[in-house]
Formats: sequence, C-alpha cells, structure tokens
Amino acid sequence: MRRFGVRYHLVTDLAVTAGRDRVWEALVGVDVWPSWWSWLRRLRVLHPGGEDGLGGRFRGLIATPTRYSLRCDIEVLAVKRPETISLRAAGDLVGRGDFRLSDAGSGGTALEFVWRVRTAKWWMNLAAPVARRAFVRNHDKLMDDFARGLAYGTGSELVSVSHRTLRRGDVGFFETTE
Repeated sequence: MRRFGVRYHLVTDLAVTAGRDRVWEALVGVDVWPSWWSWLRRLRVLHPGGEDGLGGRFRGLIATPTRYSLRCDIEVLAVKRPETISLRAAGDLVGRGDFRLSDAGSGGTALEFVWRVRTAKWWMNLAAPVARRAFVRNHDKLMDDFARGLAYGTGSELVSVSHRTLRRGDVGFFETTE
C-alpha cells in the first residue's frame, strides 16, 4: 500500500545535568509535559498504559512558531528502562519516534530523539517543495523548547541541544515500519 505524505527524518540530540532516572521519569510522565513544554497546548491521556507507560496512548495539540498546529495521537510501542522509548504517531504526523537515553559526562544524561514521520495535512504536502526548510526550522525550535523544558522539569540545566536532518538518499533515511 502506498503511503502518502512528505517524509521527514529529524534527529535532536540534547544533554542535561540530571541523571538518567530523573530524565526517564520526566519522559514517562507525559501528563505533566504541558507544565514544562510551552508549545504543547493540550494533552489528553487516552490510556495510561502499563509500567513505564507501555501501551499508553495520548492525544496532543502542538502549536508551532509559525502559527499552525499539529494534532497527533501517540502510542507507546516499546520501553526498555532507562534506555529507550519507542512511539507511533497518527494524525497530522504519521510515523515513529524514539527516545534514546545514555549517560553523559558528570552524571548527566544525553538524549537522542529520532522522529521519522510523514505529513498528513494536505496543505503541508502541497507546500513542502518550498516550505520544507521552514517546517524543519519549526521542528528544531519546538525541540529547543522541549530541551529547555526537560531541563526545567528535571530541575537541571541544559548542557547542549543540536539538530540534524536526514534526507532521501542518506544512509538510514526513514527506516521504519508504520
């Protein structure tokens, strides 16, 4: 079956001074994300899931710096405490996301978020040839704020945040099963 939509493979790397357990708890505590992630306008937990949120489902409305919003239903597909959380997205963005945690220097935590999605909004698909860079910049700004918020939510400091984008033809581009 052909999948429609423009594909994006986005990676955010960040580091905070909080230990991995503290970061883990902030990530699985999805219901409090709106208190520290300013672009997450609404969040509704549809199903809390089991231990560490496995099987959990939630619906979010994310605003963007250029004043469009994205509605997504997220399901927690896999959890390996305290290393990985794998997600499936449906709605305006369709695909997969993975949080990967590792130890950073001085007791802090490094977090890589890999987001392999395609856009489902007709206007985003239509505009992608000229607006792709703007969409990626919006993502990067959202994730900059996520990184600052995660540091705040864990009572720590943000050490670094960076972004990269894989493009069609790059090794590993959009490897996923939807």
